[in-house]
Amino acid sequence: MQLLLLLLLLLALLAPGLLAGFALLLLLIMPAYLMLSSLLTIVLAPQQILAVASDKRTRRAHSCEHATVNVLEEWYGPQPHTAGVATPEGFYIWGTHGIPPEMLLRAAQSGLARMKSGEKHLALHPRCGTSLVVARFVFSLVFLFTLIVTGYLTLTGLLAAFLSAWILGRPMGLLAQRFFTTSPHVAQLYITEVHWAQQPPVGSLGLFFIPGGAFFFRTALG
Repeated sequence: MQLLLLLLLLLALLAPGLLAGFALLLLLIMPAYLMLSSLLTIVLAPQQILAVASDKRTRRAHSCEHATVNVLEEWYGPQPHTAGVATPEGFYIWGTHGIPPEMLLRAAQSGLARMKSGEKHLALHPRCGTSLVVARFVFSLVFLFTLIVTGYLTLTGLLAAFLSAWILGRPMGLLAQRFFTTSPHVAQLYITEVHWAQQPPVGSLGLFFIPGGAFFFRTALG
């Protein structure tokens, strides 16, 4: 994105005529791109959610991942760069700059223990990939609906899609987490191993490239 902005700035300074042509090209291809992207999202987003929903191991690990991040944010404040992804074998956490590894383990153990004690809300997190997928789905649904009703791309339709995703994305995303991509049944779950992993994991909601690696928390039923 930064590279694109720099390119546009250079075009504006050196070749304003070329910039106008580039802008016109964007206007011509944007409707087709948005329509194709929205169609793919409507088809693929439910499949991504259901793929996680059908895997109980991933859902339990996903809950533990969220609980870990929630506890870290209680201890250290907001962690906008911290993220994670769950797999059937456990979960990855990265972006925890400045937090000692032993504190990451303590946060994971604390979050899991608190969920076992009844704090089920720790299994949910507003920045979860599930919420992003749901927000994209809402945007795509509203965008295509307005496109079909009006017959062409309009600024009103785009604004309606963006507002719908912004307003409904978070609450619907939390509901999707609660009922489809996390699990409160962690009474028998334990963290058996923690190690540093250099390779990026492949999660059920997509491929995550992790600069510099991540901490992997292996989970298992006791």
